[in-house]
Amino acid sequence: MDRVNYAADTEKWEFRPSTYGAHGEDVRYKFRESPDFGAILTKVSNWMKSRPDDYMFNACAADLFETMFAPFDNSLVAWLQDWIDQATVEDIHAVSRILSKSSHGFVFDQCPFVESFLARVQQFGKKELDDAISALWSAEALGLRSGIPGQPFPQDLKMKDQAKKALKEIPRFSPAYRLYEAIQKTAEENIRQSFRDAEALED
Repeated sequence: MDRVNYAADTEKWEFRPSTYGAHGEDVRYKFRESPDFGAILTKVSNWMKSRPDDYMFNACAADLFETMFAPFDNSLVAWLQDWIDQATVEDIHAVSRILSKSSHGFVFDQCPFVESFLARVQQFGKKELDDAISALWSAEALGLRSGIPGQPFPQDLKMKDQAKKALKEIPRFSPAYRLYEAIQKTAEENIRQSFRDAEALED
């Protein structure tokens, strides 16, 4: 936490406060194994709200949360659900930043939670809902792709099918519908782009 504060205070983007994401796969901090896990999680979550308008702090703090407490499994989701049930708008902002670090497939594996979260966020206004949807969309739709050049990436094909399935099960008026619709459209556009790239290679 001190390292994140230092990075934000000095605005040193080259300084890495934590080994997040792919950089941290082999250096997890194992806080989840501690008997004080709940207390630590609460302390970090409250600290994340301490500098709401500081972009660098918020970005680095979300990275640290992912490093300390991932994976985003049922145990962590249950804790997040309790948090959003009594959330203030500052809490909603913090949770949105946390969810922007969730793993690929999270929005499909934890669809009931995503619906509940976005329904709760909707109570705080359009901007908060837009930001929350954007955070979840980026966690799922962005990132590296791998496959055969000129063919749709398997990740996009799977994402399209999963989003299509989710949309059949979510009420049209649910704020979560927007999220899964956006994910499906992104996947479809990525697939179309793959075909356009294939045509360009043939030319």
